[in-house]
Amino acid sequence: MKRIFLGSICLLLVFGCANIAPKSDVPDDTEVMLIKGIANYEGAELSLELYMDQESRFLTKIGGWANQITCYDGEQIWRMENGVGPYEIDFSEKEFMKMVHWPLMENWQGKKGIKILKDTLRLDDGILKFSLDYENGSLNKLTAINSPYQESISFIGSLEQNSIKVPKEILIQTGFPLASYTFLSIEKVVKPLDWYKRPTYRANGVSFDDQISPELKVRRANTGHIFIKPLIQGKDVGWFLFDSGAGMSLINEDIAKDFDFPVVGEMAMGGIGGTTDKQDIVTAKNIKLGPLLIEQMNFGTFPAGPGKASRILGEPVMGVLGWDVLLRSVMEIDMLKGKISVYNPSVYNLEEQYSEQLFLHWNVPYVQSKFEGGKNGLFLIDTGAGDKGPIFHSMAVQRLDLLVGRKTEKGQIKGAGGAVEVKIGKLEWFEIAGHRTNNVTTIFMQGNDGEADLYTEGFLGGQVVQPFKIVFDYPGMKVGFIPR
Repeated sequence: MKRIFLGSICLLLVFGCANIAPKSDVPDDTEVMLIKGIANYEGAELSLELYMDQESRFLTKIGGWANQITCYDGEQIWRMENGVGPYEIDFSEKEFMKMVHWPLMENWQGKKGIKILKDTLRLDDGILKFSLDYENGSLNKLTAINSPYQESISFIGSLEQNSIKVPKEILIQTGFPLASYTFLSIEKVVKPLDWYKRPTYRANGVSFDDQISPELKVRRANTGHIFIKPLIQGKDVGWFLFDSGAGMSLINEDIAKDFDFPVVGEMAMGGIGGTTDKQDIVTAKNIKLGPLLIEQMNFGTFPAGPGKASRILGEPVMGVLGWDVLLRSVMEIDMLKGKISVYNPSVYNLEEQYSEQLFLHWNVPYVQSKFEGGKNGLFLIDTGAGDKGPIFHSMAVQRLDLLVGRKTEKGQIKGAGGAVEVKIGKLEWFEIAGHRTNNVTTIFMQGNDGEADLYTEGFLGGQVVQPFKIVFDYPGMKVGFIPR
């Protein structure tokens, strides 16, 4: 590619050509594989473009209402949704996304970052252990054999074009919103060397009115749960639970019908107790929360009628706000006093001394914490848990022997997917952001709780974070804990 610099031409016209710099040998572009097809995402068939180079980097675009970009830049996987982001994805989602894409390369097993032992493989920076199944000499299936859910990725059929051969279809049985890729064409294209470069944060379709106070109108229930009121298309539609543990915002299906929001897909909500039946996904316009205005946002719907949140508040709760507003703003939360403020990320400054690294796993926020016995772990900061203390999921309870020698009593908790049996006891201490809570009442989940994984330990309710104002800074990939 030839470059022309107008300033250099002007100088040459004046001073002549005696000191022309030598032409750079560094190429401007690189050749990559482009696969086009269809992505099955939350029950909808959406357009797909998948770019991949021989260095294992990939950039995948899913169109339509999802409007999602997922990219591995050679170091980290970052994602954008509807022009908002980027944000990093971690843990099992990160590992599975690599394993969905890397087998599309020739000699992928010989690439840096993969360890192979007999008929199993593991990523250098991963935890999951995958079995490999072959059919007629071609990779047929990868299965996460050490995961409690035995997630799998199947490679089906064959598509060969322009001297490139890939599977015809990839079936992704992992609980992702993404269910499959179907490939229709393959070609080689030229892209800039910085094609996979992570952009700076931006939020299309989002604006802030600095004339409006950042502090929201809030109702705090006696359980510690916090409720807020958005305006949708200028109308007050009722109270919404603010839940940082919600990986997608939700709205009552009657409101969705009243506004005639278009249905774009379907989803099953997952959480404690498993998953629910599938519900519609709708696209709403003009959602206002204090100074924040979101031009367009997707909601999962839920059936009308009294639910857990309504019983807690004592009046109808019409929705849940979580991931979608957190990704587009910086939010300060005071769970003890029941206060929430919303800020423009471009002007908010979180002091480094109060900042902790944010880990996003299935669109919800995790932070490193310490607890009894000098142990460390990753815990979800869950405002939807109200005033509860730490909650350990069943796999963490088992691998850390948390019930050995501990006096407990039986109990039960309910989540999005149903009820789970638990043991309730005292943890000697729990520490977050340097603050230690002693003799804290703790929940230890049992059996198939719908939340167990290999990477995290559990959830944090208000009991251990009340000494702080929490700052959720998703644009900066940080969580703040500001002492009172």
